[in-house]
Amino acid sequence: AVSVLQTTLYGIYSIEARPYGIEVGLLALALLTWQHCERRLSAVLLALLLAAAAAQHFYAVLALFPLGAAEAIRSIRTGKIRYRVWAAFAGACISTIIFLPLLLAHKRELGAHFWARPGTHTISQLYLQLFTPQVHWHVFLVLVIVGVVTVGIVLEDVFRKKLRASAAVPLEELALATGLLCLPAVAYVLSHAFGE
Repeated sequence: AVSVLQTTLYGIYSIEARPYGIEVGLLALALLTWQHCERRLSAVLLALLLAAAAAQHFYAVLALFPLGAAEAIRSIRTGKIRYRVWAAFAGACISTIIFLPLLLAHKRELGAHFWARPGTHTISQLYLQLFTPQVHWHVFLVLVIVGVVTVGIVLEDVFRKKLRASAAVPLEELALATGLLCLPAVAYVLSHAFGE
């Protein structure tokens, strides 16, 4: 598999050591662990996976927003609070806290000249590049409509108290998927809230 990265197809990135694949893999494992996080060791594994993802790239901490929302919805649906899961979420922030002085120094020194300035145009560009490089505006519009409808369905279920345990896809997992799709907008809002 590594030899494929050395082809001319990946000429630009074949010499760079970017941890995005590792970060996404760790987050995927964390999501699977969260789904089955009933044992103490599962909560420890969840914290380690999330902390390791955040150590790869500090934006991985943003995954805690949809995970936290999904866990809150799960707590409402089941009537049980999984304190170990919440502790795992808190523990996942350790690597970011350790690296925070370095991140703040980086922002002070290089922030004014950072090449990837956040903007509303970058959100739409991300979705266009994420789904296919050939996507046109009407496909993006359909994706936005699907996202809005999904959020509407989730909110309707929450407000009408139709939180059924027998649903084919648990409500918290729908909320998690919707939250993950909304992460670029969350990152944009946070970047402006903290001075970018």
